[in-house]
Amino acid sequence: MIDTVSLRQHVPLLPPTLMSERGFSPTCGHASTDDHYLTWKLNLPRDKVTWPRLTWSSTPSGDWLTTEVSLPKLRFGNNVQMVSEADVGVALEDISRFISQTAGIAFDTSAALIGRVVGHRARGDSQWSRSRTPAGCSQ
Repeated sequence: MIDTVSLRQHVPLLPPTLMSERGFSPTCGHASTDDHYLTWKLNLPRDKVTWPRLTWSSTPSGDWLTTEVSLPKLRFGNNVQMVSEADVGVALEDISRFISQTAGIAFDTSAALIGRVVGHRARGDSQWSRSRTPAGCSQ
């Protein structure tokens, strides 16, 4: 079962005033680039909807917008239900739309780099069952 995904795409940082207007805040508390690379974060309040977390970082290899979210929580509001292949596609479209509206830039999840995928084995998964069979017992 897929749970949390992290995706990133090369997107130039916006000017600090626009970053602030869109709800991003610098992680170091200021928007100066005098002595280090900047990282901006957008963490929306967690009410009844799980929104993707956004991190926009300036690095030696360019500026990157990274998003991370639990797909089941985004789709169903919990991570108990498993996402199907169709659910993954819908969730990726939702992520693209959310970032485009929130950050005001085009973000195509189908073209993004995959930074991380976290998954869990379902209880009915045959791998889980085999690994849970006590020694000396047949399946």
